[in-house]
Amino acid sequence: MNPILFCDFFGVLSYNKFWQFIYHPDHWLYPRREEIGDFVFFKNNAMVKEWMRGKYSSEDIHKLVEKELDIKFDDLFPIFVESSKVLDISRPILDVIKQKKELGYRTVLVTDNMDSFSRYTKPNNRQLIDVFDGIFDSSITGLLKQDENGKIFRIIASNLGGDLSKSILVDDSKATCELFESLGGKALCVTGEENVLTALALL
Repeated sequence: MNPILFCDFFGVLSYNKFWQFIYHPDHWLYPRREEIGDFVFFKNNAMVKEWMRGKYSSEDIHKLVEKELDIKFDDLFPIFVESSKVLDISRPILDVIKQKKELGYRTVLVTDNMDSFSRYTKPNNRQLIDVFDGIFDSSITGLLKQDENGKIFRIIASNLGGDLSKSILVDDSKATCELFESLGGKALCVTGEENVLTALALL
């Protein structure tokens, strides 16, 4: 059975925020950037988790923002779409992951993410499809990485014929890393391109 190299997306491969364009001081929504982020990700955290499980669409979230913050859907949603298409993705990290693939690892991108990932990010970043043997995002699987004691990791290992006890997870979440190690794997809890590259070099 081949070892699997599991890789997280946000915090490991990519670091930009949603609506990244409004974080430029010249953007007309710049004064409201924190308000938007706080409303979605803190005040409605439970809804965000359901968004990542595929229970809500990106349109649903932006309609709520329009209703509660009086920011027009037609103004904010296109910014969300475009920023999702051009999220920064580390080419150096992808190159190293490709090298690990050539050495015998099955490579898997596993991400707790919104429908925007499958709709906008993945189709516009073909290099992800080229590098990874499998891409699993929670809005499609309906499972966050910590759901049901890491069920998604067991499903992936079974589907790919991989051995979790020989597998590695690269993730920026301490809780997820601890869970993965409880399943028998090894976790590298890192974030930032330089730190991720350093950790991968030690494999």
